[in-house]
Amino acid sequence: MKHAVTFRIGVRPLPQPRQRSGKGGRSYLPDDDPIHAYKAAVRRALELEWKGRGLVAAPVSVRILFVFPRLKVNAKLPLRFPFTGRGGDGDNLEKAIWDAMTGTVIVDDRQIWEWSGRKVIADPGGEPMIEIRMSW
Repeated sequence: MKHAVTFRIGVRPLPQPRQRSGKGGRSYLPDDDPIHAYKAAVRRALELEWKGRGLVAAPVSVRILFVFPRLKVNAKLPLRFPFTGRGGDGDNLEKAIWDAMTGTVIVDDRQIWEWSGRKVIADPGGEPMIEIRMSW
């Protein structure tokens, strides 16, 4: 892969929720679900970093680091796993990011042929964030 870019986005990671079933078996997410604002914030950050370059139409590799905030009760203590914070399932965390990337930096998330994700807790005094490394 010849090209690579890294995006650092200062938001708390949020997993893609399951869709709900509505009348007639149609699936939906309520308009007030926080995932909508989260994806919009991620898209804005991607657009700012991408600076108007065209959409990548080639197969891509995506590596994502999800940094979660430390819980206040253990802010200065060493971490013990499993921690009790709500981190979300890795696949749902990735899906929300892939959705935000679609139409912003890539044509479609079906282009993602290689991926990996990692969840960590912020260092004491550190902030939650997402780091996305995309190569193609």
